Amino acid sequence: MDGWALFGIVLLLLLSVFTIWHALALRKGQHQLAQGLGVGIGKVMERLAIVEAIPEVLQELNLGGVTLHPNKTVPEMIFDLVVAKITGDNTNDFNPLANLDGPTQEADPPAT
Repeated sequence: MDGWALFGIVLLLLLSVFTIWHALALRKGQHQLAQGLGVGIGKVMERLAIVEAIPEVLQELNLGGVTLHPNKTVPEMIFDLVVAKITGDNTNDFNPLANLDGPTQEADPPAT
């Protein structure tokens, strides 16, 4: 066997060791990502449960019947956002307060 063949075999072994190490590192990262997503989704679900309890709490406090329903479903909101981007519409349906006009100046200032 000449030197180049031996060099090729050693290089092939090193690259295969690196590939195995890298695959295991990626798998560990994916496992950590899945755990983080699970924790995040759990916290979101806990907070949604609190928000869902708001109408019952308001009824117990005798503040009237309140139901929380979104005006649009998530796919409808995404579709509206895409259409607004395509047509150049600058209204903000996700933040209704963004569409309000600012304070206007009066024509005549009040006399003092």
